[in-house]
Amino acid sequence: MKNYKILIVLFLSLLFSQDVEDGPFKSYYPNGQLEMEGVVKNGYQHDLWKTYYENGQLDSEGFYYWGRQINLWTFYYPNGQLEGEEYYGSRDGTETWKYYHQNGQLSEVFKITINTQQLNGSYKSYFENGQLEKEGIFKNDIEDGLWKYYYPNGQLESEGTWKDGKNDGLWKYYYENGKLDMVGTWKNDIEDGLWKYFSKNGELEGEETFENGKVVGYKFY
Repeated sequence: MKNYKILIVLFLSLLFSQDVEDGPFKSYYPNGQLEMEGVVKNGYQHDLWKTYYENGQLDSEGFYYWGRQINLWTFYYPNGQLEGEEYYGSRDGTETWKYYHQNGQLSEVFKITINTQQLNGSYKSYFENGQLEKEGIFKNDIEDGLWKYYYPNGQLESEGTWKDGKNDGLWKYYYENGKLDMVGTWKNDIEDGLWKYFSKNGELEGEETFENGKVVGYKFY
């Protein structure tokens, strides 16, 4: 999620808390390059608005309705490549946003609650080669439930559950060749119970038993 894009909205809101005449609006960088343009109606941002980089490339564009963002907003890198797509207007207030790497590959897909600007629901991020990097669920901006993480080659790296933003429950970790590396349980972000460790060829190499993060027993083979 690109937080600086939210700052654009905050900046525009501050701008229009001042007295601005109705009608077409334009502002410029110190070098004379167009910075933003749009329409003001009864003191509110309205209709199509665009912002620009100092090099003249389009930075963002989208529609306002009486000062509120609506429909599809698009964001761009300074080279003109599409950076993100944000949609505003669902009935439940939760939208699906997408962001992209500079090579055009999908970077992130997530659900966000507009009023609180918090991630809520499914989340996926991708490597620049297009392979899935991680996937899971957010609840009020905190990881929750089952998450999976991957190597750039697409092989599963680890999987386990989160609770209130902390590791909690069974987790499994894998080598890049797909073999199990280690497996164990977390409790409130602390190792708890039996952990097992394996070699890259799948052989059991050792075991440790934890209580509240402290080793209370172990075996190595």
